[in-house]
Amino acid sequence: MEGDGAIEFLDKAKAHMEEVAEIDKKAAQERIAMIEDALIKAEEAKSFFLEYADTVEFDKDILSQTEDRITLIESLMKKYKKENVAALIKYEKELSEEKKKIELNSGAIAEKEAERKKLLKELTALSAELSDLRHKKSVELGAKIEQELKGLGISKASFDVRVTEPETDNARIFAEIKGKKVRLSSDGINEVEFMISLNAGEELKPLVRVASGGEVSRIMLSVKNILSSADIIPVLVFDEIDTGISGKIAQATGKKLKEISKKKQLICITHLPQIAAFSDTHFSVAKGTQDGKTHTTINLLTSKEKTVEVAKLLSGETVTDASLKAAQDLINEAV
Repeated sequence: MEGDGAIEFLDKAKAHMEEVAEIDKKAAQERIAMIEDALIKAEEAKSFFLEYADTVEFDKDILSQTEDRITLIESLMKKYKKENVAALIKYEKELSEEKKKIELNSGAIAEKEAERKKLLKELTALSAELSDLRHKKSVELGAKIEQELKGLGISKASFDVRVTEPETDNARIFAEIKGKKVRLSSDGINEVEFMISLNAGEELKPLVRVASGGEVSRIMLSVKNILSSADIIPVLVFDEIDTGISGKIAQATGKKLKEISKKKQLICITHLPQIAAFSDTHFSVAKGTQDGKTHTTINLLTSKEKTVEVAKLLSGETVTDASLKAAQDLINEAV
């Protein structure tokens, strides 16, 4: 209420109009009456605001709290992607209802937790039992694979099926075995890794880091031959299983493939006649160029064509009567 306000301006206007009245009294009288009326109303308004100001209390703490609340509401609207306060209040009510339901179901939650602990205990016991069995069978499997490998040209190999129980500190589900927290999965508590040494005196190393492609194929052939009755995989593919072998070893490999084929569907890619001779169904794969583009063709062979193809593996592209006879002898021996 300080400074030149409406009342001061109206007083000045009245004074000016009174000066005008000295010149034109008739014209000024009406305006002076209007200004005086405005002065009265302005005085009344001033009195009202002065009295009202005395009734208003200004509290900085309340203002600060209000501003903080506005900031909180705006941040919540942004966090929960609500367009206005009404939507935010509605969402808060929904969460409150959900919380009540959870609290009302606390008994059911406790029951489920007890059931979970019971199942975990049973699962731990079964996993421990399975782990013991795996440790025992791993020794037998390792010895059998070593024996199989000797007949496949890897005579100096040492093979170990390593069974371990990985410990964990942060797994959501774990088993306590002999005071240790062990990772628990759908496969139990074990990790199984094939370890091999291909030469005498060498330390055992993971199979995937040591063996070549052909050696891995022969090792897997040994494993599959031993486990063929228990393995549920219906189709097996052996690519370049003949790498680094020939003669008797190749024929022994062919026999093992034939044994497995009685229980599984086998697809074998080979360049050795001793292995190709054992096939029940024989395909020839060849590459050629036509119109500047490379094409691969696959042809199903008749028994006569198979004999020719095996003869080519024996003697090269030039097939002789001797190579045909040798090929037919190999096929007859493989039957």
